[in-house]
Amino acid sequence: ELQIVDDAGQRTWVRVIGVAKRDAAGRITHVQGAYQDIQESKEVSEYNRAWADRFRVTLDSLSDGFAIVDRDWRVTYANRVAAQLVSLELPQAVGSIFWDLFPGVRETVFGGHYTAAMERRETRLFEEYYEPLDKWFRVSAFPLQEGIAISFSDVSAAHRERAHLVELNAELERRVRERTAQLESLNADLKGFS
Repeated sequence: ELQIVDDAGQRTWVRVIGVAKRDAAGRITHVQGAYQDIQESKEVSEYNRAWADRFRVTLDSLSDGFAIVDRDWRVTYANRVAAQLVSLELPQAVGSIFWDLFPGVRETVFGGHYTAAMERRETRLFEEYYEPLDKWFRVSAFPLQEGIAISFSDVSAAHRERAHLVELNAELERRVRERTAQLESLNADLKGFS
């Protein structure tokens, strides 16, 4: 495949196929072959490559982890954030079988949602605690033609904050009950005095 310049000075991509023809003595006498104009297919290919590059840059720029798993459960893509969130090296993740990267996860809530997304082609949105990493994750798993895509983020800080608020509310309610009991006791004493 190469570019040629036509009589008008326009560059055009062509595919050239040729074979040397020889005389009885083995000398090349001419070249026989054909060429095909592939300009349109090159333009389409370049357009698709440019879109694929933009798409990859977009996925790599996400602040959430993002991975694609094919129907054989092989990780075909993972962005840098995904690898960081699950404490893996990116080269270790891409190309590996998903279940091998996370032993035992198939039997968890995560595995149930991922399997449903893959087998029943259902979109799954959930929050769940992943004990091996001691993290809470907010996860979206949705079907793709080639498998599933998984988008996830670490929401552990929000869960800790909620747990802290529950503790504060419980403490506040306990104090209110104590204070109410004290006031009722004081009221009873005042009634007795009067």
